[in-house]
Amino acid sequence: MMIEALGRAYASARQPEKVKQVVLQMKKESKSRYVSPFYRATLYAAAGNKDTAFRLFATAYQERSSQFVWLNVNPALDGLHSDARFQVLVKRVGLPEITSPKLSQGLQNH
Repeated sequence: MMIEALGRAYASARQPEKVKQVVLQMKKESKSRYVSPFYRATLYAAAGNKDTAFRLFATAYQERSSQFVWLNVNPALDGLHSDARFQVLVKRVGLPEITSPKLSQGLQNH
């Protein structure tokens, strides 16, 4: 989803107000078409709002989002790897546990 990529770019550039604008745009779009909560969760994670990200990941899990296949290798989620809730989520979706940052980087390079 292109708008999610834009939001991640704003988060990387440390522009939280622009991230909020993108999230609001995604919410608005979700009223007329499906927008996976996984995308919004990714933005909140990239912006450092872990609690909201995990709430949205729970919703995305209930909806069986196909985006979870990228959970361990999405660089926007690297800041969540040390959070115990992330490991619980990884197990819940059936992915291998990430045990070190180097493993995460190795997965991204393949």
